[in-house]
Amino acid sequence: MISASLLCLFFLWLAGTYYARELEFDVVEEEPQKKKALILFLSEIRNKSSQELNDEIKILDTAENESDRLSKLQGSSLSKWRMPVEAIKYHLPKLERIVVVTSSLSSTQLESFRLLIVKLFGEEEAKKILQEKIEDFESVSEIFEKLNKIYKDLEKEGFKAKHVIVDVTGGQKTASIAGALATTVYADREFQYVSTNTYQVKSYDVGLVS
Repeated sequence: MISASLLCLFFLWLAGTYYARELEFDVVEEEPQKKKALILFLSEIRNKSSQELNDEIKILDTAENESDRLSKLQGSSLSKWRMPVEAIKYHLPKLERIVVVTSSLSSTQLESFRLLIVKLFGEEEAKKILQEKIEDFESVSEIFEKLNKIYKDLEKEGFKAKHVIVDVTGGQKTASIAGALATTVYADREFQYVSTNTYQVKSYDVGLVS
């Protein structure tokens, strides 16, 4: 019986290997639907203390409206956070949870980022921010595991995978790779990217064609 079972498994493995070569995938690129939960990576703004960042953020109070405040981010050290800000803005007001993944360096600047969200979108939006720390943005495996954990935690709160999206604009290139991997290998997961030129948000979903 054991020999017969092993023989069956062997033939199944051969068949799977053969048919896997015939699989075709397609990437759907579009503007994403508004999501209830957003996962994003927060890059560190180098050579700036939290107090210096906070002082720059307070200057936004002189702006007349939200558009003016966003434009003031350009040309300042805060421009590095323009992309995650645009990612959040896109999914408002439907957004209920914002999970910010920080490295050991950017974690010290999370409160400044939270203050920026207060100035741009108000206290209620800033309250939706939760932090998830990792040691190194260059570790694809660590980020991949962290993202899977976040998805499981969100599911316990009632957020289905289709209600969640991962923004891969921030962080380092390895964070973007891990974010893409953590969404493409699971059904109903999507990742998005914010254009650094037009600030347009695009989502990407990889699906099996045949």
